[in-house]
Formats: sequence, C-alpha cells, structure tokens
Amino acid sequence: MSEERKDETRARDRPASEKTAGWIASGVVRLGLAIVGVVLLLFAAGRIAGIDLLELTVEVLTSSIGRWIVLALVALVLIVVAVRGFSGR
Repeated sequence: MSEERKDETRARDRPASEKTAGWIASGVVRLGLAIVGVVLLLFAAGRIAGIDLLELTVEVLTSSIGRWIVLALVALVLIVVAVRGFSGR
C-alpha cells in the first residue's frame, strides 16, 4: 500500500474528536495567517501610496458601523463553517 493511502486510512480511522480538533486548529492557523497577510498588505500599500491605510482601517473597524461590519464577517465565517460541516457528512 502506498504512503498516500496509508495516510488516508489513518485519517479516516481517527476518532471524530481528533478530526474536529485538527480541523479547528488548522482553521485557526489559516485565519491567523490570513489576518497577518491582510495587515502586511495594508501596511505595504499604505507606504507605497503615502497614506496610513492600516490606521484608517483600524479607525473604521472601531467605529460603530465598523463593529457591525466585523460582526457580519464573523457571522459569515460561522455560516461557511456550518455549510462545510454539513457537506462533509
């Protein structure tokens, strides 16, 4: 049996709690990397344009409308997670 198939068999034989924990950990790492990437992109683009895009973004997100935008994005992430959970079954 090839290594790839052995890995797939091991992944299927793991308990559901391990699969869930691995999936959550993977998601948190990816989300963290995405946030760091966006911050670096805003910083670099702001430097190129000569304006502080990072500070402007923080100001927008801390305003009353910005809080609702953040809440909507969190809700969108939860919806995507739920849909992926149902499609995996």
